[in-house]
Amino acid sequence: VPSLASRPEVRTVFQSALHDLLTITTAERAVILYGEGSEEPSVRASQGFPVEGFWITAPLSLEVLRHVQTTGEALEIVDVKHDERVQDHLSLLLTEVSSLVCAPLWGPGGEIAGVVYADWKGPVTLNRPKLLPRVQELTRKLEQFLTQAASGTSVPNPFSNPVSGPFKAERPRSPIDVRVKA
Repeated sequence: VPSLASRPEVRTVFQSALHDLLTITTAERAVILYGEGSEEPSVRASQGFPVEGFWITAPLSLEVLRHVQTTGEALEIVDVKHDERVQDHLSLLLTEVSSLVCAPLWGPGGEIAGVVYADWKGPVTLNRPKLLPRVQELTRKLEQFLTQAASGTSVPNPFSNPVSGPFKAERPRSPIDVRVKA
């Protein structure tokens, strides 16, 4: 019997959830990690992070992921440099992450099976709307899908933009990308 996460329709839903996560947050990078049973969560969908060797080579704070994964506490950090919860995380400073959001992903058995994570670089926008409630709503939809799929129920993709292959967001254009010709 193939694992839940390896089923084609489930892989498609992970990609669709990532697409919606990037759309909701306008994040530059995002990852959905999920593991079954005692299996360590692995990358199920990613934009801007390595899939192979994620826990060794990913340029982000593994401390943040582990904290959310072990406590179940979701985090939204608007200003990494000035938030006492993470300001001493060298990995965030080295990767120049300015803001992040991370929510636990509960498995069908009621255990924390992974996390949903997104981050931004560049200037901090202090007055932007809170994203955590929307990310948690997306995460709940994914959890409901996984629970129903694990029970053998055929469930349609709950996300707005079904994606059949790996989602590749286009890199946002910056003023540096625009070449002015004289």
